[in-house]
Amino acid sequence: MSIESQPGAQPVSRNPDQGSRLGPKVSLQGDLKVDEALAVLGKFEGSINNPKQSIVVANSAEVSADITASSIKVQGKVRGNIFGVNRIELTSTADLVGKLQTREVKVEEGAVFRGEVNVISDENPTNE
Repeated sequence: MSIESQPGAQPVSRNPDQGSRLGPKVSLQGDLKVDEALAVLGKFEGSINNPKQSIVVANSAEVSADITASSIKVQGKVRGNIFGVNRIELTSTADLVGKLQTREVKVEEGAVFRGEVNVISDENPTNE
């Protein structure tokens, strides 16, 4: 089963076997450590650390946090720095202010991004 957070948003799975979900009516502050896929549909402030799994910031989400995950897909609003171990994707509805660091980045037409991008390689993971 899937839901759509807003018209035009990508469906986010409700299947508990596919990870955790912060619903659209959730507002949470703190430092979140996750060991499974995570979908954020509500408001979150703090930090999210999930280096082995993926994070989706849904169209309805408002996030003020530094985010670390294996892969990160931004559909909503993010204020903070994000580190995607493998990949970061900004969809056409994304609104991001912050720094990106990852091996692979995809930005769809229509995405709003203000900040810096640092693409890292396997030979130089910190790009120093």
